[in-house]
This record gives sequence, structure tokens and C-alpha cells, in this order.
Amino acid sequence: MSSALSEQLERLQLDNVPGLAPKAAQYFDQICKQIPAQRNNVLMLSRQTIAIQLACESMSVEFNELAGSAQSAVALRSYQTCVQSVRAALGLNKNLSLEELDVQFNPPPGILECTRRILGEFKRGFIATLPAAVGRTIDLEDSAYVAAAFHLVSTRFKRRIASKQKLIAAAMIKPSIFAGALKKIEQFGKATLAEIDAGGVDPGTTPTPSRKRVHGANDDNANVESDDSSPLRTPKKAPLDEVVSVVHKRVKHVVDNARATSEPRPRRTSCYPFIRS
Repeated sequence: MSSALSEQLERLQLDNVPGLAPKAAQYFDQICKQIPAQRNNVLMLSRQTIAIQLACESMSVEFNELAGSAQSAVALRSYQTCVQSVRAALGLNKNLSLEELDVQFNPPPGILECTRRILGEFKRGFIATLPAAVGRTIDLEDSAYVAAAFHLVSTRFKRRIASKQKLIAAAMIKPSIFAGALKKIEQFGKATLAEIDAGGVDPGTTPTPSRKRVHGANDDNANVESDDSSPLRTPKKAPLDEVVSVVHKRVKHVVDNARATSEPRPRRTSCYPFIRS
């Protein structure tokens, strides 16, 4: 094991973890052999730290990326991007699943079902445009497609569940790869997207953008209010005390007017004695 790797383990206070040092040395050798590094670039500055992080991940040991980027003298975002590139080059990336997105972001009911539908439509349409031999080699379960489909369905239902940055970080991909996957999902998932835009998705499983749910004490008595522009909106009922008070005031007003008209008016007399009224 190199002295630089040993010193980095000490700085990160991980030198006492059993079995971590040889595992980090193994990853460091793989990085040096499989990934060419130019002088003064991010990988050259942080490959010892990245090797330690990969070793920690394989052994389920907690690793602080902020401290790792600081010890490598690189910005945190640049360090994270470099880690993603190293994972991809070494074949360590695992595909992101909808179940993991469900646990991490807790989307409303129906979002995952529509995401599965649009992913299925995308796979059928995209494979149909490829030769059979090429289609068998493409990984259509890739994290980029899963994250892009989840983001697209969420935005079509106007639900702010997870930002692009969070989904890119969860999928461990570059923004450019996410953007390319998003375009392909939009291209080959048009039928599902058109159904969502037209409101054809069952609102019992997935809430439509034009409806608002009002949660009550139980589901049977839950009320659903339409938008202000809806002609079927039901006005709120006034309390009984207010109704009685209004009726009482109106009746009193009618009675007072009736009494005023039935009583004779007093005869006006002129203030001048020489003028008859």
C-alpha cells in the first residue's frame, strides 16, 4: 500500500477500521490501471480518497464526502462527479429501482404506477427501432431511464416530489445523461403522457392536476373541491344561528315598515300665521 493512501486514511480517521486499508489499496490499483489520469486534474488529486470511499461502500462503513473532498483539495461537486465517473468505469454502478425512489421520496399514490407504464411503453417502442442483436445488449433498466421517467410523470401531474439534482444524485449519473434519457422517454412514451395530459388516468389511483384533495377524519366523508372556475362548486352552508338572526332582522324590518305606512301622518302647519297650510 502506498504511503499517500496510508496518510489519507489517517487524515480521514479511518486507519483503525479492520480490513479497510487492503480493500482501499485494491481499488486504488484498479483506478490507476483502468482510468488514465492527467496531471493536476480532479482524479489525480482525489484518487486515493475515492479508493477509500469505494472501500467503505463495499464494507458498509460510513464515509464523509465533504471531508474527503476537503482532504483532496477539490470542490465537493467536482469530487462527487469524479466518484460517479470512477464507479461507471469500474462497473460498480447499480441500477436505481422504483422501490428505492418510493422509499426515498414517498410519492403520492399512482405516480409509481404511471412511471411503470411509461417505462414499459418506452422499452417496447425503443427496442422496436433497434436491430435484435443491438436490443439484447442495451440495459433498459438503467438508472437514467428510471429517474427520467419518474421526473417526467411527476412534472406532468404537477407534483414537486424530487428535484432534478436529487434524482441525478440518486441515480449517480451525469446531468447530460439524465437529459438524454429524458428526451428518449418523451419520444417513446407519448401515449401515456397524452393520457395524463388529457386527464384519462383514473383519479382514484392518481390525482389529476386540476383537483385538490381535502382530507377529512375518514375517507368516506372526505370532500373534493373543484377549482374556482368550476360551475359545480357547492357553496358553504351558514351556521343555523346566523340564519335565524338574519330572518329575525328581515321580519322586524317588514313589520316596522308596515306600521309606518298604517299610521296617519301629522298635519304640517306653516310657521307663518298668514299662510294656510
